[in-house]
Amino acid sequence: MTPCPSRAAAITLACPDRTFEDERQLRNYVATNLHLIEPGLRPLRTDRRSIEIPCKMPHCRRVGSMDVVALDSLERLVVIEVKHGMATPLALGQLFAYIAWACRYSEFKGRAIRGMIVANRANALLRLALEYFDSFPVTLVLVPE
Repeated sequence: MTPCPSRAAAITLACPDRTFEDERQLRNYVATNLHLIEPGLRPLRTDRRSIEIPCKMPHCRRVGSMDVVALDSLERLVVIEVKHGMATPLALGQLFAYIAWACRYSEFKGRAIRGMIVANRANALLRLALEYFDSFPVTLVLVPE
């Protein structure tokens, strides 16, 4: 497998006048400022609440909550996982679970979909995973503390 440089580099979202005390504050900022991450990116919902995901699989109670769901300029669904502090490969697994649910069980079934991880920092293992992951588009967005 060869590196995928287009996804290896992170986007940095500078917020010099802002500090985020918790994940909820960061999520709300991201949800209301998607255009700063990518032109044409807009929230699918404007209420800024996480989207609870009911599990429709046997022996499963709950998948979790999607932090932000958006549409990009090409009308693709963008699932955004927000992490306050350090993002690890666990965030990638969480993101993929939400994307899989959206692809299989939601009203977005069959729609083009991609993911983003927004965090203050990302550890080396997550960066390595994203660098070599070439079959699904995931963008890393850093919001320095």
